[in-house]
Amino acid sequence: MTDSETDFREFVLSALVEYECRLVHYSTRLLYGNTERARDVVQHAFLKLCEQDQSTVQDHLGPWLFRVCRNRAIDELRRDGTTQQVPPELLDRADVSQADPSASAESSDLLDYIQVLIDRLPQSQQEIVELWSQGLKHDEIAQVVEKKPGAVRFIAQLNHSKKTNEFVNGCVRQTR
Repeated sequence: MTDSETDFREFVLSALVEYECRLVHYSTRLLYGNTERARDVVQHAFLKLCEQDQSTVQDHLGPWLFRVCRNRAIDELRRDGTTQQVPPELLDRADVSQADPSASAESSDLLDYIQVLIDRLPQSQQEIVELWSQGLKHDEIAQVVEKKPGAVRFIAQLNHSKKTNEFVNGCVRQTR
């Protein structure tokens, strides 16, 4: 094996370690909770990565992988004729187990309430929130969803201020 082949192999393996879980989570949401299909989508993305020249993707690897997964998931959904929204009960919840059961219940309620607010967003805006929660920056999200970075920033800021107001108002109502 040549040095360049070894370097490329290490590049792909480090990408696998860094992105696989996040890509599976993202793809699972896009595929309405179907984790097996999501894993196939992610496998497809890494196979596509193996076909690329490292120099063409290494500067924007994360957004490139998310975009490949997104496009493949959309293709899968089109093939099935599926266009509905992700049912909230299929979404993974963060592990909120704590020593205090009341704190655990409160955290779970909070996560459920936040998810309700996110579920009210249009699908394209939900995707921006999901990508942001996966650690992508606005510029990277713009590459994935194929929008201008300014549009992504505007949508993110608009959603942030709108949902913050809804969240605060909901919390105030619940404490009364």
